[in-house]
Amino acid sequence: MIAASSTVPTDFRSQRGLALAQMKRDAIKPIVGTKWLVPSATSTGGYVVDTQEGTCSCPDWIKLGGHGQPHRCKHIWAAILIVRLPDGIGVIVEERQEYDRDWRAINWARTAIPRLGPGLIVELVDGLGLEPPVGGKRGAPRVPESDILKVALLRTFEEKTAGEAEVAAENYQTLGVQIGRVPSYNTLLREFARPSLMPHYHRLLAGSSLACIGLEKTFAVDGTGFGTSRFDCHRTHKHGTKAQRQAEEQRYAEMKRHRWLEAKLVFGVDTLIIPAAQITEPHVSEGPLMQELLRRTIANGGRVTTWCGDAAYLSWYNIEAVERVIAKVPAKAEVLPGGKLDPATSTAPWRIYNIGNNRSVEVPQVVTLLEQEFGRKAKVELGPMQPGDVPETCAEIDDLMRDVGFRPATPIEDGVRKFVAWYRQYHH
Repeated sequence: MIAASSTVPTDFRSQRGLALAQMKRDAIKPIVGTKWLVPSATSTGGYVVDTQEGTCSCPDWIKLGGHGQPHRCKHIWAAILIVRLPDGIGVIVEERQEYDRDWRAINWARTAIPRLGPGLIVELVDGLGLEPPVGGKRGAPRVPESDILKVALLRTFEEKTAGEAEVAAENYQTLGVQIGRVPSYNTLLREFARPSLMPHYHRLLAGSSLACIGLEKTFAVDGTGFGTSRFDCHRTHKHGTKAQRQAEEQRYAEMKRHRWLEAKLVFGVDTLIIPAAQITEPHVSEGPLMQELLRRTIANGGRVTTWCGDAAYLSWYNIEAVERVIAKVPAKAEVLPGGKLDPATSTAPWRIYNIGNNRSVEVPQVVTLLEQEFGRKAKVELGPMQPGDVPETCAEIDDLMRDVGFRPATPIEDGVRKFVAWYRQYHH
């Protein structure tokens, strides 16, 4: 049995049901008992809804709720939300939700973001650790990728055109913002479109969500489209050959319409962060991309307990991928005797794991590998065991292997070599 409520839930079917009830409230009519005739939102027909049994004759309910599974389609919601008065007027009973707001924090953010934003953008790009460009024998040196990314992000932050972003970046330079070389707007537009920068965009997106991703548990995936702006080349029309002008005119004629691209986004429902995204050509199917977006979300620190998506992602392999991820998240914390929570199994908001090698490595072997990497002989002084020393030790990672499937896979030789490379780069 379905009980009517004055509080309207926030899932998309209830919202569509609310919209349907508001739009066609006079067409929703009782049949007999608890059965109602609810019109279709997209056609001239209608569906029979039984609010007591929780059934509907629409394809949505037959597909998802016709096998003994509880399910409310938008037509059931519309029938529930309608209250028939004696005069036949249909009204919607809705409880308005109000939220407390910290206006001091909101006002501080409104004034601080324009002042602190450029510095945070620069720090975010510097955190990528991009290498400076290698200079060629001829021509001016290339603009560093880090400066391209900084000015491009400042352009978006300031809502400027490419030409205006060049001036804004120069102004920030005078204010002490660390921008090495400001690119011209032509260089900015050309370099920003290079495919080799795409991995850096994904890392920037992940870095921008790190501050809040630990607070988010519900993620949604969806696609959207956006248009691009194209312009013909004035230099070709003025100074180019006849063939060049004809080719330019043909290209310009083909670009009279805006070129559309699509973005598949994962966003946090509560914090509105975007930990993963993928830009594609138009009409690219969204379903096959979901598993990669889910993988990136988890790799960027997302702790997924609820994953939302529309029918475009409703395939068996996507459902299985989400189930595998959610199954690895602990359902609840264990309670120790005395009513205390065990911090090793708590789910709010982090869980602590040992990460390391679960096999012992002898100290002389590590010393030998260090000698090989540094190219010099170590001065070894052997002494008795000190208080607190143990004959043999290793990391206990059973919880990590059970919950997330981690297995140590880096040989000690590779680990020492990478450590020495990092040490030399950091200290020199």
